[in-house]
Amino acid sequence: MATLREKIVTAAWWGIEHELEIHYGETRPIPLGRRLPLTTDCSGFVTLCYYLAGAPDPNGSRYSGYGWTGTLLRHLTAIGPVDARKGDIVVWGAYPGRHCAIVLEADDDPLLCSHGQERGPIAIRFSAECRYQPPTVAWLNGLHRRRSSMEALAGASADEVRDDDDPDAGRKECREERQDAPAIRAKAADHEEQDGRARPFEDCREP
Repeated sequence: MATLREKIVTAAWWGIEHELEIHYGETRPIPLGRRLPLTTDCSGFVTLCYYLAGAPDPNGSRYSGYGWTGTLLRHLTAIGPVDARKGDIVVWGAYPGRHCAIVLEADDDPLLCSHGQERGPIAIRFSAECRYQPPTVAWLNGLHRRRSSMEALAGASADEVRDDDDPDAGRKECREERQDAPAIRAKAADHEEQDGRARPFEDCREP
């Protein structure tokens, strides 16, 4: 039986395979379903993949149709880059974030699914995406929500308390310009769980 991580990755590859029918736009509510064509942005596509996989809403809003990079950063647990696994999320830019993508394969230069402009979703290496993004990078465990200090003191489980709505939820994400980014369009070789490790990119800027 496929794990949630495998299902998230499968949903992301579905998006890559239907790139011509998935358009870029900051649309809310986020479209949730496989009905094509559809229009969404980077965080909307991440949310859609988690929804199709049957995973918890990475924005912490129980698939209300709203969310953005800021809610991902607020709701999910930050991890070290070497701990990133398939299905996890990468966010570029200091809070509230500028762009996000899903980890397809975790290795020295993780393969990502990125939907940041009309050309997308695409499979692209982390190092290649970094050329078009801010230097600050956050790696997020997409299946583990952040606990507030009040929750920790109360001993509440991760699923018992829901985050408040983000007051800046209407903020638009920045569309990136990477028309010449090298896209990888091959399908995933398999969907077996791997304990891949990502290289600790502290700063994406080229030397």
